[in-house]
Amino acid sequence: MEWGTISEWVAAISEFLAVCVALFLPYMNERREQKRKLRNLRISIKNMGEEAIAGDKVALRTLDMVLIISFLNSTGATNEKVAVTGRKIIELIKALPAQDSADYPEKIAEVRALIDAVQNK
Repeated sequence: MEWGTISEWVAAISEFLAVCVALFLPYMNERREQKRKLRNLRISIKNMGEEAIAGDKVALRTLDMVLIISFLNSTGATNEKVAVTGRKIIELIKALPAQDSADYPEKIAEVRALIDAVQNK
């Protein structure tokens, strides 16, 4: 039984590696892109949610638009869960009582807990 020359072995190994890269590189790039989109969505919810709590109406509308677009554009279950949690945050912010109300700190704590939960999902 003949094993062949080293150059043939090197050529065969390089062809095998080229096929592996060609098969799995698109999958890895897609996964990396999905992780980036999820990270950006989480950061947007956190930043705009804090601005909306502070009373910025533009941030609240912008967050609403970002969540609608990301929900329509999402392909993963995690992205959809984060977008749904973001919608809950928006609804809670819209329903916040006046700042001098007795239950205002509880409601703010609830909104901030949801914002923190988005970061940990």
